[in-house]
Amino acid sequence: MDAWIDPHKFFDNTEIPAGHRALAATHLALHSWSPNETASVKFDADVNDTLQRWPSNIDYIQDHCGGFYGLTVILGGMKTGKTMMALGSCIEAAATEEWQVVYLCAELDAHEVSMRLNRYFNAHPNSKSCQDFLHIVFVGKGQTPEMIQWTIEMETSEDGPPILVCMDSINTITEMSGQNYLSTLRDYALWAMLSRRMSNGAASFLIVSETNQIGGAKGGKLEFWADQVIKITANKKGGVAGLVPVKLNLMASRRTGGEGEMGIYLRNQQTCWFQPETTAPQLARAGGTDWRDL
Repeated sequence: MDAWIDPHKFFDNTEIPAGHRALAATHLALHSWSPNETASVKFDADVNDTLQRWPSNIDYIQDHCGGFYGLTVILGGMKTGKTMMALGSCIEAAATEEWQVVYLCAELDAHEVSMRLNRYFNAHPNSKSCQDFLHIVFVGKGQTPEMIQWTIEMETSEDGPPILVCMDSINTITEMSGQNYLSTLRDYALWAMLSRRMSNGAASFLIVSETNQIGGAKGGKLEFWADQVIKITANKKGGVAGLVPVKLNLMASRRTGGEGEMGIYLRNQQTCWFQPETTAPQLARAGGTDWRDL
């Protein structure tokens, strides 16, 4: 494809499979330059939000935003449940069979991922249908955005549904690159933002990021480029056995309302699910049953 003859005709053409549009965008977003574009903007017509959502596993996000979408960032400190939230969302997105999901894992080994997947499947048996749509990639040293993009092409089909790329975590992937940390972090974040923007969400991203000393994303830009930002912080209040309380905050959501504190959630290690604190008494009576079944 001659990328810059008229990219809008290509990316707006829904007859072209979403997987093809996603891969084209992730490739073109790596180019060192692109021309300015003049797009048609509608002033006198209703414009619907067509950006496709995927399950977030957080009831508040589902109610206020319809799920995660576009470029979503999960922020949090050490051991707050960032991976649990990201992996659970990836499983559910793949289980819908409406997303090809590439989960880029930088910190866990295959055994740990297998244990987490099986704990999730035991609690949510229907999600096992994700197997044909969930692609787990263990990121090696020296990887660049170009290499990661090539890996995504190898793992997915251009004839398939939209592609969701999860980077868990972008900080560790960047550290493992062996390149300048801040410039490489910027390259990954810009690649994700431009791919999502160019493809109108056919290429979407779920990025796990550590927080800096002032509570923002390390590198300072990622949350500004994101469509959604969810922050997880530890909660000093004690929890129920096996349920770790955390505070959730919807820091930003470009296309919806609902920004602000979401309240206290309980991180269930056995079901790999975040449950509202209000379900704790019911969970105790039900012996830990998933809150969706109560």
